[in-house]
Formats: sequence, C-alpha cells, structure tokens
Amino acid sequence: LKQIYDKDLMYKGYTIQPYSPKAGTGLSSHEVNQPGSYRDVTDTTVVAQFKALNETLPSFLKEFGDIYILAWTTTPWTIPSSQAISMGAELEYSLVQCATDTGPIRLICSQTLLGSVMERLEIADYQVLARCQGEALEGLVAEHPFYERNIPVLLGDHVTTDAGTGCVHTAPDHGMEDFTVAKQYGIGTLNYVMDNGLFRDDVELFAGEHVYKVETHIIDVLRENNRLMACSKITHSYAHCWRTKT
Repeated sequence: LKQIYDKDLMYKGYTIQPYSPKAGTGLSSHEVNQPGSYRDVTDTTVVAQFKALNETLPSFLKEFGDIYILAWTTTPWTIPSSQAISMGAELEYSLVQCATDTGPIRLICSQTLLGSVMERLEIADYQVLARCQGEALEGLVAEHPFYERNIPVLLGDHVTTDAGTGCVHTAPDHGMEDFTVAKQYGIGTLNYVMDNGLFRDDVELFAGEHVYKVETHIIDVLRENNRLMACSKITHSYAHCWRTKT
C-alpha cells in the first residue's frame, strides 16, 4: 500500500450505492442483482419545467423569449436534490411553441420523442421553432423548479430516447449515472436524505418527510410554482432490498 501511495495512485473519495432505509444498510451490486431483487412497481411520473436563464441561451435561441426545458422523472422525491439536466451530445432537440389555455409556451425536448411528449402533455397545437444537437445546449443554465438554485445543462452518454423527454433531471445523490456525469463537471452531492429515509431538518419545504411518502407534496409544490406539466402513473421494474422487500 505504501508503494501505491508513494506513486500517487491512491486517493480518498466516495461513491453512491443502493440503500435500504428500512434495513438501515447499503446494498452491494451482488445483492441488487440477486434473482427477485427487481420487481414491478407502480410509481408516479412527472414532467417538470426548468426555466432557462435567458442570458445563458445560445444566440440562435435568444430571439424566442422565455424557454423551458422539459425533464421527466419516475422518482419525484429526487427533485429536491436536482442539480443539473443531462442531455445527449449527439441527440437532436427541438424548441417547440405550444398553444395552451394560458397562452403560448416554448419548450425544449428531444425531437425523436416530440410526438410522445406532446401526447403526454395533451397538447395538439404546437410548432417547431428551432432544432439543434445537444452539444449546442451545453452550458445553458436553468432555474430549479422551486429552489433558488442554478441548474446547468450537462452532456451525458446515459441519455437516450427510449422514453421521457431526452432531458434527464440529474440528482447526483440518487443514481450512479447522475453521480458520474455530475462528477465530470465538478458537481458533488447534497446529502439531503438521512439513513432512515427522512429529509434532513434543514431541507427547505420537505424537512422530516419520508422519501416514500413525499411525492404528493412535491407534486403540489411543482403545481403551485407553475412547473408541473404532466403527472401520471407508470409500472416499471425497480430494485428492492432482498431483506425487507422494500
């Protein structure tokens, strides 16, 4: 070990891993991959708006006025910990103007997923104003939906067009892919959630609430801030603790 240390090949760091609040322990990759660890669950999905800061927009988007990035998640409880939005460098994105009951709104999402996104939002009247690859949006900064926090656009290889909007809300505390891409941009973790699954006492709006029970409150806050675009249920496969079945 001393030889490794002397060659500057050893460093102190940290990573994230699956954790079971009920069991009070982390889960290794071996445990998570045991037969039966992944089970189908029905969760609430959310499409949220992140308002782009006009001064950070690339020049070809500045003429259009206020613009919002659409991010989709199956884990609304992670939105308080959101620190970035990930996009695919080579994926094509569209700026779309949509007619709504409260007037026109301009949204950014994946061109490939545009049809399914508009269907999820129940918007029939829309027009593509501009298109670009994700790499042109790197460095754009948006506002967090309900906190005073800047949310930069990052580029990540994990972003796909299999589902969602092509814009991935990124919480480094709660996903290995999120953690990895955020680390590349110098973004760390916030550690908002305690070992027992409760938000820490200093977490604005949600202090003391359990991550398993907070999604309704988070959705209400999104709605109060006019940042909720859609909310629905989805059945998908999710990792469970083999000890507690949660």
